[in-house]
Amino acid sequence: MSQVHSPSRWAAAAIAELEKMRITMQTDPGEEIIHQFRVLYKKTRALYRMAGMMSTGKAFRLKKAWKQVYQGAGTVRDTQLLHKLVITQMGEGPLAVLLRSQLATHQDSFNAILQQSDPGKEHFDQWKKADDYDGYFRTISAELRTYYRQPLYDEELHVIRKLLKDILYNQAWVTKMGQSQTVFISQLPITEIDSLQKLLGDYQDNVVQSAIVRRLAVLPAVRQEAARLEAWISGSFRNQVDLRSQAESALENFFHLHAPRALDQ
Repeated sequence: MSQVHSPSRWAAAAIAELEKMRITMQTDPGEEIIHQFRVLYKKTRALYRMAGMMSTGKAFRLKKAWKQVYQGAGTVRDTQLLHKLVITQMGEGPLAVLLRSQLATHQDSFNAILQQSDPGKEHFDQWKKADDYDGYFRTISAELRTYYRQPLYDEELHVIRKLLKDILYNQAWVTKMGQSQTVFISQLPITEIDSLQKLLGDYQDNVVQSAIVRRLAVLPAVRQEAARLEAWISGSFRNQVDLRSQAESALENFFHLHAPRALDQ
């Protein structure tokens, strides 16, 4: 029989790995390590939320210093991805040059955050009652349904994606811990959840990238590319509309066909 480990043990291991990455990024803030850090941060944040909901009815939070590192890494990551996209679609023009300059600035700011941040030791005294996994997943599933019933503005879509990712990550944590799963947890449509959150992620990435380019398009440094930028923004908007339509259809299909089997109360 496999050994069962507590959520706090896995949280401590995740924090230790995040700390190793934080130290590594001080001398080598490359794309891959930044991506790995952000993924592990989100997985750890999901575990904290689950443990808090089970222990106190309110999500536990990672220390503020970790959030600052995560946000700084996100600014660098967004600029890296947009710079690559612009080079692929528009070549080495003024916008690519401007983004490269901004990336250097963001990397300097991120390095300053890394040098100043020191999250310190974590304590897990409040985690002792974290054991009602079925109750947690039922609560999150109900919250997910509540958001779906609201008008689906971008903020609602963003929250829905975060809830889906929390379900995805925490189901994986429960499996790693060796916890016995109830019928409810075992029937969560994990494959569909993963596909849906990825589609919502593609839409969110498009929204963020388009917003950045629109802000940069009015600057004198890229004024000579005004016509091309206008065409790019128009094309991006059409793609955004298409992605949103796909996301809305996928959400409707998920909640009306897949979700009732595992997400109903």
